[in-house]
Amino acid sequence: WVHQPTARTSTAGSTAQVDAVSTAIPQPPHTPVFAPGADVPGDPSPAVVAEQTWDLGPAPGAGAAINLKLQNVATVVIDVAAAGFAPGSHGVLSIESDGASVVVLRTSSGDMDFPAGPEGFSIPFTG
Repeated sequence: WVHQPTARTSTAGSTAQVDAVSTAIPQPPHTPVFAPGADVPGDPSPAVVAEQTWDLGPAPGAGAAINLKLQNVATVVIDVAAAGFAPGSHGVLSIESDGASVVVLRTSSGDMDFPAGPEGFSIPFTG
């Protein structure tokens, strides 16, 4: 649901980053579980091992927010339907950026451009 990001600066070695979260797509928390054990008989001899697995917690209820953190991003397109918002549903877009950026919000009624800067802001939208 995040499309066409472009970097503000594209010189060699520069990177751009989009950290995007849609609360309309609930994600269960992941908790690491560490388990010490033994590898017996082992090869060539017994060994102490540590294993890691993940436990998934219960998924939270769906929310109505899209949160963006942008680093060195000039433009990015956000598809609200793919981010979990039904046509006509309401949400809030929050943007934090380290510089001048334009976020294009693609909704069922068309595209809307939101200029963003280091001050950050939140704005309501309709999917």
